[in-house]
This record gives sequence, C-alpha cells and structure tokens, in this order.
Amino acid sequence: MPFWKGKNVLVTGGTGFIGSHLADLLTSHGASIRVTSKERSGKKARVGHAESASNIEVMPCDLRNVADCRKAVEGMDAVFHLAAIVGGVNYNIEHPATMIRDNGLITSNTLDAIRNSHVERTVISSSAFVYSDSVDGILKEEMGFVGEPDKAKFGYAWSKRFDELMAKAFSEEFGMKIGIARPFNTYGPRDFFNPMKSHVIPSIINQIMTESKVRIFGTGQQERSFVFVKDVAEGFTMLGEKYPKPDPINFGTDKGIKIIDLAEKIAELMGKEVKIEKDLSENPGRMKRICDTSKAERILGFRPKTSLDNGLRQTIEWFRENTGA
Repeated sequence: MPFWKGKNVLVTGGTGFIGSHLADLLTSHGASIRVTSKERSGKKARVGHAESASNIEVMPCDLRNVADCRKAVEGMDAVFHLAAIVGGVNYNIEHPATMIRDNGLITSNTLDAIRNSHVERTVISSSAFVYSDSVDGILKEEMGFVGEPDKAKFGYAWSKRFDELMAKAFSEEFGMKIGIARPFNTYGPRDFFNPMKSHVIPSIINQIMTESKVRIFGTGQQERSFVFVKDVAEGFTMLGEKYPKPDPINFGTDKGIKIIDLAEKIAELMGKEVKIEKDLSENPGRMKRICDTSKAERILGFRPKTSLDNGLRQTIEWFRENTGA
C-alpha cells in the first residue's frame, strides 16, 4: 500500500492484540512505526514478528498523562488510536466509572495532542460493544447508540461511545481528519487466552486444551460473527487512507455461526473429543448479532479474506506454539 510508505505512524496500544498486528502490517507497507506501551519495567513489548525491526519504536507511556501524550504524538503523520483500559466481565461490572473516566482521559488527551501537533489524519478504534443488547439481528452502523449497553460491559461501551462523540466534535470544531472503526468479535494469534480476559474463541480453545470440556452460556443456539485479526488490521489501514471521517464503519463478517457449532468446530480442528456443558443460569445475550458489512464494502472495498476455518487453524497453532500445549 504505497500510501503508507515513508510515513511516521503512531499506534497507541500497539503492543496489544489488534494493535500489534496493525503495527506489523503498517511496517510491511513501509511506514516507520511508533507504538505506545503501558509497560515501563523494560518487559519486552509485543509487536509481533516485527518487534526487533529498526523502524518500530516502543515508547512506554501513560496516555492519561498529557505530557506523555504530547511526546508520543510528536512528529507523527498519522495516528491509529487503539489504547484503552480493558478488563474481564467482573472488572467491567465493578468499575464502570473507572472505565469511562480513564478511557475518556486517554482519548481526549490523545486527540488534543494530535490537534496541537497538526497530525494529518487519525483513526479511532471504537467497538461493537457500543451496540446495545436490546438490538438484535444484523447490526448496522446507525444502530450504534440505540438503547443502553448491557451491564456486563456498561462502562467500557459508554467509553467507546464517548470516543466516537469526541472524534466527531474534534473533527467539527478543529477540522481534523478522523475515521471511526468498529471492529466486531475479533480473534487470531496473540489473542488473550487468560480466562479472566478472554473472549469466546480463545476461551473455547483454552477450555478444550486444559479441561477437555466447554462451558457455554444458554443453549448455544445464539449466533455470532467472527473476524480474523489480520483482516481487521487491513480494514484499519484502508479506513485511514480512504475515509478519515467521523462516520463509524463496522469491520467484521456477515457470516454467522451458532456458539455450540463453533465449539464443535474448534474441537474438531484441535483433534479433541470434548463435552459441551450448557449453563442455562447465565445470560446468553441476544440470539442473533451479526455484523452488517455493506458500508465497509461500499466505501472502502473491504471484505475479509480469511475464512473461519483458516483463521481458527492459525489461532490454534499460535496457542500451541506459545503455551507448549
């Protein structure tokens, strides 16, 4: 992608799951990358196969601090803002104010620093969590602020809604070029397999490997769509190049799968026989939540390239190689 060649690009949260893949992709397109990391102890940052490359700079900083934000943004042509405070379900339920306060500070400080440094363009990473659980079926971008977010993700979801509002406000008042990405259920290598933080696919893989069983909420008939992390990273770069406007775009797939079928598929790919336990006491969420991809395809020409089977194989392989399982 010639657009990114020679550009200085900051990826906040670039040592995280999606951010590390985005940093790798931008590096392959010839950009010079700086990533921020919350880690100040000297621990090696996670920036994938390019982590030792001379054109990736890892900057430890706290983006809740204005001075750190200004230092991170200095000299950049573009910023992909993915940094956020995240947590598991229990943390989200117990700390809604912390999530809104800290993530709001991180984004407002970063946008202010971008404005003062005259950065050419920005992409803000929102989340499919902005969609309320009261909304069922095919999720279109205009449904993003309909209803209240579920309690289990209330603080985080509202912080992402606030991010989108700030992107629109900064764009309108200061004429900044800011795109808004809404990634859906993203999975792949380097995902979080810690049971306290993991989402559906890494949770299933971990349970199969360690317990030879899978616990699912409800009957497992609820349908979801999943998108491979490298496809999401590509979507972000396309958004930054072609549509840096404060108009949200979904990144996901329009192909759904029932959770019980997903668990059986992963077990088959892992060569394991497992027992599936249905926990009917837990809230399974809405029966169908699928990403509408028409806007991304129409405006960006974006379509995910990785099939679910292929993506799952790569994820399982990474898990085995990095856990010794």
